[in-house]
Amino acid sequence: LRAVLNASAIGIAVVEDDGRTVYRNRAYTDLLGYSNEEMEQRTLEEMVIASDRSRISDLRARLAQGETHVELDSPASFVRNDGTVAHLDVSVTRIGAANGAVRVVNLRDRSAQVTAELQVAEGEERFRRIFDTASCGLLILGTDGLPETANHSFLDIFGVTSDDISKRSPQDFIVSEQQRSDVTECIEEHLRGESGSCAHVLDIRRLSDDAPKTVSVTCQTLMNDGEVRGVLAEFTDLTEALDTQRALQDSERRLREAGNVAGLGHWEWDVRAGEITTSELIAPLFDGITRSDLFYERYMGLVAPEDRDRVKAASEAAFGGGESFDLQYTVHPPDSEPMVLHEVVHIEFDASGETSRAFGIVQDVTDRVAAEQASAESESRLQAIFDASHNGLSFFSDRRTPPLRNRAFAEMLGYSLEETRNLSLGALLPLDEQRDWIDQLWERVGRGEPAGDLGLKRFVHKDGHIVDVDVRLSDVIVDGNVIGHVADIRDITSELAQQRALEESETRARLIFETTSSGLLLMRLNGDIQIANQAFCDILGTTIDDVSTLKVHRIIDRQDVKRVFEFFRARLRGDLTSPSDISVKLNRLDDGRIRTLRVDARPFIEDGEVAGMLADVRDVTERTETVRTLEESQARLARAQANARIGGWELDVVTNELRWSDELYRLLGQQPAKTPLTIGNLLHGVHQDDRARFIETFEQAQQTRSPFDIRLRFAGGDGQSRIVWSRGDLIVDEEGEPLRWEGTTQDITEL
Repeated sequence: LRAVLNASAIGIAVVEDDGRTVYRNRAYTDLLGYSNEEMEQRTLEEMVIASDRSRISDLRARLAQGETHVELDSPASFVRNDGTVAHLDVSVTRIGAANGAVRVVNLRDRSAQVTAELQVAEGEERFRRIFDTASCGLLILGTDGLPETANHSFLDIFGVTSDDISKRSPQDFIVSEQQRSDVTECIEEHLRGESGSCAHVLDIRRLSDDAPKTVSVTCQTLMNDGEVRGVLAEFTDLTEALDTQRALQDSERRLREAGNVAGLGHWEWDVRAGEITTSELIAPLFDGITRSDLFYERYMGLVAPEDRDRVKAASEAAFGGGESFDLQYTVHPPDSEPMVLHEVVHIEFDASGETSRAFGIVQDVTDRVAAEQASAESESRLQAIFDASHNGLSFFSDRRTPPLRNRAFAEMLGYSLEETRNLSLGALLPLDEQRDWIDQLWERVGRGEPAGDLGLKRFVHKDGHIVDVDVRLSDVIVDGNVIGHVADIRDITSELAQQRALEESETRARLIFETTSSGLLLMRLNGDIQIANQAFCDILGTTIDDVSTLKVHRIIDRQDVKRVFEFFRARLRGDLTSPSDISVKLNRLDDGRIRTLRVDARPFIEDGEVAGMLADVRDVTERTETVRTLEESQARLARAQANARIGGWELDVVTNELRWSDELYRLLGQQPAKTPLTIGNLLHGVHQDDRARFIETFEQAQQTRSPFDIRLRFAGGDGQSRIVWSRGDLIVDEEGEPLRWEGTTQDITEL
């Protein structure tokens, strides 16, 4: 049975009521892309995409309510271990009694079906886009010959709206009865499946403005599964094309007439008669001269000095028995701008070898030469721009022709310009990316896809390091034809490094913001809280989601509002005399408890302008209470010491710093602000008969690290002599090293 189940293409798992999976077949783990061990750590809800998670949970709920078989009405999408998505049918069947039941989970792969359905939907969407955006008018007729739908171009050609389509057939717009009959017959033939394709030229009138139009229509039968489903009629508006054609014909006629009258400009020399005839183009150059001797003299006088010798030599060679010649030269007509002429001269000879006739065709190429010069200058400028570009540029036309690259491209990769001319694209790419990169480029070019951004690519520098670049492909179009492509390559290595550094910085800032123990919030100038961290939400007794809906003046104690905003304004002004922080009170939102806060605020700058305040908020409620309690305790201690005439003291054994309590100052008749606390001053107050004993007692206690207890006489700063009882204990650190002496001194004079 296990062998049969493992061979099944359906994923099967058997699950006990307590959730323990006792069996999974191979198809089950393969469909989800996990091993059995990995499956032990996951539930179906964890592997299904978020939008399908509730559907899986619903199956569990239905089984818990007593249903024995449940299944999803459509495939669910699961994320496999490799990141791909599998579309699976899910059904669960409960087998057995309530106290021993198991659940059988079946998974059936529907990925191919789902993919096919998506492709069909995408195909239909593409057809709809093509149909709607086609430049020709498209009309679909149903099997009854009536219009079903039309695109925007059809509506525009016929001057109708979408509502008009269902009320009128295309025949209603045709002017000619014969054309109307022909179109009707054509449509009927297509609906009977008797015609493959037909075409007609029709004269119509638009519905909206009754304007005449000439259109062509082509009909095709729409077939599906061998059955006729309708007719597709394609209408092309020929009105403008016919108008253009007629205008072109008129222009060509006028051009022919002009050519017949003026030609390209020509002259003819009848050598025997000694006369020359000229066309209208060049006649003004010679002021009606017809004598050949005068014509030649006039002709050579018009030729530009820099061209004269060349023209004269060609003419003499031709008339001296040579062949025809073809020259381009400049002439300077009187009272007009210089002209560039292209002349072809043909010489005819008689039987005796003498010149009998000469014929010349002259074309004014002034504009063409100027255009060629402008084109050459433009190409020169383009070449200069190409070479001067800061981005790397590579022009290519096909795989066989070496690419043309600029200096920036070579320098970007550490090569000389000459070296790059002998390097193929593959030689400049990492080995693991060569084929994919090149194939992608040429496939895109081969498909004729529009030029655009190819995205982030990598090149190998001459020294071996990787250069990150952004590549944009552009078509080079001349006379409407793509003659090649230019890859604009920009080095973004530094940009990517800066971007990564910025992302790391933002991540660190976000981590600090989210994990710091202090409450942080960003407040807009109007008092709105834009963002706050979890620590602030904990102080306030709210959540991250709710805190952005609050305003600062709504959460602090009403008596503190004015003072807080005055503090904020002072911080915005940069007032150095204002306090660095401020104490405020607020009521927690969850339990209403009053909390005492210390708030420090600084202006928040965004795009160079102050956009709000960044506040550092610390809950000092417990500390404030502790300080108050400590102050009260110290006050009670001071009163007790005063009543008992006892003062405390402390001696730091490292720094020899001596500290007395205020009461000890009073007991010994000293002034705290005037009397420096030193061991010397202390010994000076001890009675001279007790001084040696005091020093000996203290030194012995130091050596034995034991407490001391001594009574002695002390002369206070007020001139009175007192008997005091002083006791001290040595405080040591964890390693037993002395830190300080702590003790008390009591005035026992009256005792």
